[in-house]
Amino acid sequence: MLSGRHVMLIEVVDGTRSIRMGSRLGERDPLHSAAVGKAILAYQGPAAIEAMAKASALPRFTVHTLTEPEALGQELGSVRQRGYSFDREEGEIGLCCVGVPIFDHRGQVRYALSLSAPAGRLPLDLAHEIGSELVEYGGRISAALYAPPSALPARHRSRGALTARGAAGSE
Repeated sequence: MLSGRHVMLIEVVDGTRSIRMGSRLGERDPLHSAAVGKAILAYQGPAAIEAMAKASALPRFTVHTLTEPEALGQELGSVRQRGYSFDREEGEIGLCCVGVPIFDHRGQVRYALSLSAPAGRLPLDLAHEIGSELVEYGGRISAALYAPPSALPARHRSRGALTARGAAGSE
């Protein structure tokens, strides 16, 4: 959930393997270094992105953290094009994540969905596969929240999302 310059975790589902992320409800992560944060930030509009970058420095957490506004802007453009975001050890060494935006009934993005895994278990090719799958789920959740189809990027207007909206609307 968007919370100022951070994203706050409002739901966590732990994996079943012995090595897992260990996130906690209410935990806050900076928007620029987390997949969920970048999934949200990418859809806030250029003025909001510029204001955030100018308000204060983008802190570095690892050697991979994007700290230059121009680099972050390019990454957010890629997020909008792909439909999903990455955190490739930007917040913590050894941890990678893939995130997708969730659109609300006004077509705004205040929430996101992500999958996190140790870097060794989430190579880039698999992260792209998972990203595509998460776009489908993000579209379904957005539809259940009555996101206007016209506000959704084409990648998020899937057949599954339309089915979910129909199911949600028939309750």
